Amino acid sequence: MEEQPMWIGTLGLFFLLLAFLTWLLGVFWVTPSIDRKLRATGEDEVSQVVKWPFRTLVYLHNIGNPIGFLQRPGDFLSFNCDRQQEVATPLQRWICRIHILSVVLMGLMMLLSELI
Repeated sequence: MEEQPMWIGTLGLFFLLLAFLTWLLGVFWVTPSIDRKLRATGEDEVSQVVKWPFRTLVYLHNIGNPIGFLQRPGDFLSFNCDRQQEVATPLQRWICRIHILSVVLMGLMMLLSELI
């Protein structure tokens, strides 16, 4: 079996680090900001149902994905997603989109490394 090219591992590591960085930004900047804005209007169902470490992932998922992906029947993460997207700033939306994209690309690099 041949060795895989070095660029696949490097690209996979880059997307892993990018996903981790955007997750940290989500934990320390996006989640507290969205929580404050939703609590101010009394629409904080997410903070009542989902506890801290998973709430960041819910916000990254709901704000980062296009709205068409979130309105599927049975998608339990997408409650109140339109309101979360409204209160997020454009920079927060881009952080969430970059997180979703980096996780998807990291997964594709892992699949590609198995195929080569």
